[in-house]
Amino acid sequence: MQYNDKISIVVPAYCEPSKVKRFMDAILNIDYPNNLVELILIDDCSPISLAEIAGSYAEAFKDKINFLFHRNQKNSGRAISRNVGISLATNSLIMFIDIDNLLEPNALKMIVSFFHGKSYTAARINIRIDPARLNTSNYLRYFDSRYLGARNMPEGIISTRFFASDGIILTRDIIDTIGGFDETFYHYGCEDEELGIRVSKAKYDFYFLPDARAEDSDTPTLRRASERMVVYASKSFPVLKEKHPECVKDSLFSSYEVMLEDTKLLSKLLIKTIHILPLTTTRKILLWLCDKLDSKTIKIPDFVYKVVLALSYIEGGRLRQLRM
Repeated sequence: MQYNDKISIVVPAYCEPSKVKRFMDAILNIDYPNNLVELILIDDCSPISLAEIAGSYAEAFKDKINFLFHRNQKNSGRAISRNVGISLATNSLIMFIDIDNLLEPNALKMIVSFFHGKSYTAARINIRIDPARLNTSNYLRYFDSRYLGARNMPEGIISTRFFASDGIILTRDIIDTIGGFDETFYHYGCEDEELGIRVSKAKYDFYFLPDARAEDSDTPTLRRASERMVVYASKSFPVLKEKHPECVKDSLFSSYEVMLEDTKLLSKLLIKTIHILPLTTTRKILLWLCDKLDSKTIKIPDFVYKVVLALSYIEGGRLRQLRM
């Protein structure tokens, strides 16, 4: 298949209209030739329909961007929403990005230039939080430090364990060959990891593009991350493990899976209270403490966040074991 400069951007959204406005305003600032971008917004049955806010941009996008809007009849999850976007996309290069991630003006030029001449390739962009916001929250600082760009990773091939659909690009050839997102996944997480595993098994290259940037405008919290980790470990990862048993050792949370088998390893995370307090109680106490100190000048060590997330994962893993 011959690749041109056209790109389809698939954006699943379950959010307030204000987030859509912020994302759309960033798209209007994209420095890219007219009529080469196809933007597909999938409203996953948000509590407030996104149709009105989407429609308000129709005139602004006219003669610049081919804009498509679709609202799911029921909340269906990210995998189904992205597959709907794939079915509507007309270009040979397809990007998946979250509604909170605001593309910088030159991002598409960087992406499309990289993909010239590459037919079976996947990549992810460099997403970061605005440095001006990092001083407002201890957890924001930690969250941003986990991004690949914070590790000064150069452009090049990376492991598909970093295959996160908050900002990935695939050629249509790959999708046609290995399929889209697995719709078995409904709860938080794993639908992108599972696709990444199939990309890896098919021996396709996966790249990191540090110069193609987007700003994460969300305000992530440790509490939300903790609750998501419980769901991830109890409901999503078991499905992934059943489909690809070999993935456990290469998963981002492989060490947590080991801890499920031997809780004594928790001592390596410097948490002694686990031996005298219930796991859930320990997690809640640490969450409360981190919330209280989040906006203070006192810096919370990174290992504290790692402990909370590890405890959350293990709690989810134990819920999984109870259902077996």
